[in-house]
Amino acid sequence: MAESILVEAAGAGGSAPRRSRFVRQLARRPLTVIAGIVLVVIVIMSLLAPVLVPAGPYVQDLANTFAAPSASHLLGTDHLGRDVMTRLLYGGQLSLPAAALATGFAMLIGIPTGLAVGYYSGWLDRAVAIVTDTVMTFPGVILAISLVAVIGNTLTNAMLALGLVFSPAFVRLARAEVLATRNENFIVAARLLGYSTPRIMFRHILPNIVAPLIIQTFLSFSFALLAQAGLAFLGIGVKPPAPAWGSMLADSATYMAAFPFQVVPAGLIIALTALAASLLGDGVRDALGAGVRASRVRRRRIRHDPAVDLPGVAPDQRSLLAIRDLTIGYEENGTWTDIVHDVSLTVEKGQTCGLVGESGSGKSLTAAAILGLLPAPLEVRAGMIAVDGEDLAAMSEAQLRRRRGRAVAMIFQDPLASLNPTMTIGAQLIQTIRLHEGGSRAAARKTAIELLRTVEIREPEQRLNAYPHEFSGGMAQRVMIALALAGSPQLLVADEPTTALDVTVQVEILDLLRRLQTDTGMGILFITHDLAVVADICDSAAVMFQGRILETSTVEKLLTAPDHVYTKQLIAGVAVSAAKGAE
Repeated sequence: MAESILVEAAGAGGSAPRRSRFVRQLARRPLTVIAGIVLVVIVIMSLLAPVLVPAGPYVQDLANTFAAPSASHLLGTDHLGRDVMTRLLYGGQLSLPAAALATGFAMLIGIPTGLAVGYYSGWLDRAVAIVTDTVMTFPGVILAISLVAVIGNTLTNAMLALGLVFSPAFVRLARAEVLATRNENFIVAARLLGYSTPRIMFRHILPNIVAPLIIQTFLSFSFALLAQAGLAFLGIGVKPPAPAWGSMLADSATYMAAFPFQVVPAGLIIALTALAASLLGDGVRDALGAGVRASRVRRRRIRHDPAVDLPGVAPDQRSLLAIRDLTIGYEENGTWTDIVHDVSLTVEKGQTCGLVGESGSGKSLTAAAILGLLPAPLEVRAGMIAVDGEDLAAMSEAQLRRRRGRAVAMIFQDPLASLNPTMTIGAQLIQTIRLHEGGSRAAARKTAIELLRTVEIREPEQRLNAYPHEFSGGMAQRVMIALALAGSPQLLVADEPTTALDVTVQVEILDLLRRLQTDTGMGILFITHDLAVVADICDSAAVMFQGRILETSTVEKLLTAPDHVYTKQLIAGVAVSAAKGAE
């Protein structure tokens, strides 16, 4: 059930307010508004050139060459008596689409490549880095001229060459943003919920890195416009007598000494358009706000014979979760360092097992290993992680994806960091439900409303259209629980879900989990450092210290007659804190 920590499409009810906020943010930036108006006017006038000047850009008046600006020729005439204003308008029909083509081709190559190398890293990242570094070593226009010499001197070929030259900038930017984003909780949660890699990259990472890509897009358009003008100045791409801003600049430069005004119209329109595009991109980026950053997760596939039963457990009496001899470590300079050592743990169906220990003891790493979400360079080196008799440690990533959200789901300590900030709550729930249960969007919406009602969120129909930042910490945690329930999981891993909440809200969340467990029969692995929480909700508990399980028993025995000295110290610490609070 837990399927969306990042939803792919915002609900229809939330899209209009979001657009309204974006428009208001743009309106607060006068320079951006002016730049947008200038760019729109230039584009519209270029599109309407056949209506505004039906005579066309090729009409010559050899008796009226180099005429000064007048009522009949607002910007004068050129060396063949052609109207400069007319040629500027028609020239926009060539120069603007050409720059857009180069930019679009650069984005088409650069953004998917940057997403892939940033997400996967490894040899692919190194290979692409070598290629991009090599391309960026050469001056862009010189490299484009060389490519045009090979593929042919046409405007389309020239723009494709420019797009290829500009694409490394998109590769580098997208890669850097993905590296900073791929390990955010909401990306890890998307993997946990079973999303495919393409969906994670394009639906979850890309929307959160769109702000810097927008400014790069507008900058690339400006550079492409200038580069196209430069190529046209050299006679590459646009062939006379076709009007293009660059070729007009080249023609006027020939007569600049005698008629200096000739270079002003073409030069000014090129500079003005490029500047307006850059300023507009900067303003749009600021209005959208910075994207959410994230990073990468990794798991190692452990070879294990799935026919071998869990040690000491009969096939018909398997525990819901059985971890045996789990070891987690990392390799550096050929030497392995283990962080979690030979951990064994059991969670029974319909029961709650607490995993207790101080910060840094390895509790969260153990939980991440269950779901195959260990951050690089950590790997599961050995051991068995079985849920309902299936060894997850022996599964491929594709097999794991099918079980995340259904066999096992997870809720995190910080719900606001684990929910996609760019998506509405309803969109995230609906996507999760449809991934696991199928059906229509309308049916999924009804189920989403019932889930919100189940976790005791008031007015669920209205709250579906709300964004995560509109919820308090306790309400956001209830949303996370609803997402986790969306796939009807057998096992729920709760990684310190109440730590960041007020005491009264903690009690409400614990009561909610207890009720949901009674209703659904799911098992819960509850990770915490708070023994009071263990006493309240858990049936059994394991104490962890420095990556090892020191003691496992029922909660009653653990709290009244602990065996290990470290457990006794934990209980004593709680007693001292309680005594001080009572003074």
